[in-house]
Amino acid sequence: MLPAHSITVARAQANPYQGWVSHQLEQRTPDDVVEMTANGQTAAMLTVIVPAAPGTRVIATASGPKAGPYLLTVRIGPAVIRLTVTSAGRITES
Repeated sequence: MLPAHSITVARAQANPYQGWVSHQLEQRTPDDVVEMTANGQTAAMLTVIVPAAPGTRVIATASGPKAGPYLLTVRIGPAVIRLTVTSAGRITES
């Protein structure tokens, strides 16, 4: 897991070009982009994108040994989804 200060949000930037959504040619709308940074010789990241109604509480936690596999628990409102993630990136339902 990355420390909270390693995660930022960018919106409508030109250098680098990010924080935009386009639904048709030559049209763009500012939108949020999540940036995650880490330093070291290796890095592994897993991004979870969850469709949820505005105001729905979404919580994701990961646990397990450094070499994996990891147990990813995602809570979307009252629903709970548990997934196993291997160090090679394979994801299966737990």
